[in-house]
Amino acid sequence: MRGKGRRWKREARLASDRPTTARERLERRWFKRCQRDDRLAPLVTGDGLAHEPFHRWLPFKQAFAPELVRRFLTEAPPAGRPETLPLLDPFSGVGTFAVECARQGFEARGVEAIPSLVFIAAAKSTPVLPEMPDLFGATSWQQMADRLTEPIHRAALICAVARQYTSRGRLNRNAPPLTEVLAAVLEMIGDDLRAPLPAPARFDRGDARNLFSLKDGSVGGILTSPPYLSRHDYTLVTRPHEMVYRYWYEGRDLAERRRDQVRAHPRAYQQAWSERIPPAVTEACEQLQQVNEPKVAGVVRSYFEDTFVALRECARVLAEGSACWIVVGGARLKDVYIPSDTILADFAETCGFEVQEIRVARRLIPAGRKFGTLENVAPRESMLVMHRRADRTTNPLAGR
Repeated sequence: MRGKGRRWKREARLASDRPTTARERLERRWFKRCQRDDRLAPLVTGDGLAHEPFHRWLPFKQAFAPELVRRFLTEAPPAGRPETLPLLDPFSGVGTFAVECARQGFEARGVEAIPSLVFIAAAKSTPVLPEMPDLFGATSWQQMADRLTEPIHRAALICAVARQYTSRGRLNRNAPPLTEVLAAVLEMIGDDLRAPLPAPARFDRGDARNLFSLKDGSVGGILTSPPYLSRHDYTLVTRPHEMVYRYWYEGRDLAERRRDQVRAHPRAYQQAWSERIPPAVTEACEQLQQVNEPKVAGVVRSYFEDTFVALRECARVLAEGSACWIVVGGARLKDVYIPSDTILADFAETCGFEVQEIRVARRLIPAGRKFGTLENVAPRESMLVMHRRADRTTNPLAGR
């Protein structure tokens, strides 16, 4: 422990000597539009999913709360949510946004890259729960899976197996037997389906960096949360769901992955990124290189490139004047501070958004540190509140 303390002090001392100018400039530029909103803190996590109909099927820590969706539907300007246009979450996860919109009577759709999550989200639009086949004598999930043919029953089994793992994707050896868990999940699903979703909720397997199925200006509002920078190992978290899903749909999954490889994100976006790499990203990556962390630097660079491309696509498909709320998380990697919210706010203004404010929900690390000339700085979990400007000339693919 003593050695770790000395190493931390040494890293902190070295960090104070590293350049911080570009990130400080961003922090100062956005300071007046960064507003602390304590009411937002419980809404940017998935802790409340376990008590909400439809959302409780698969509690997902990386999701946001249905209450945030209701807040979006209430607070977003009416001009930003035309009733004739569907709403969108391009990083839909378990479908919290689209399902809650459907519960409130709004048409919505979600796009998600992980097929098992798309499958579960789509199952929530099932009108009734068919009779369950006899599973007598089946003890393993593989034996149960062999007897299930209805998508809703298969979704229930995926949810039951997922409940035998921790929120970090590790097997929970103290979990109840799978037969008990599956019975409880089916009872819960049956209760929820007594009041089916009143509006359509569509879910597609896809990539937020290339929303090829959506036309320019065809979406009436966006609420989403991209993966956080190195905060969660999403592959590990979703491994139990994918394991069961692929038992039935391995061939379909392989075909979809080949299709996604062909539909790479547009070259024009990649060119726009290469021409406009933000100084704050370059500065952070150079610091990581200096502390002999080239792999982490590559992760940071790729993260912001992918998010930049996704923002470009959101700007393309969003109708003029429509609202866009994006929940993001900052990071401190190898003692290098990365203000994701202000970096992405600058991104957004280059690709057609007007950022109204950055609502800060909470600090991800309680203890702040000195950062250049700034005091008490820590990574934040924030929400960018924006709307689509009328001028589309900033979008390299406008009118394609």
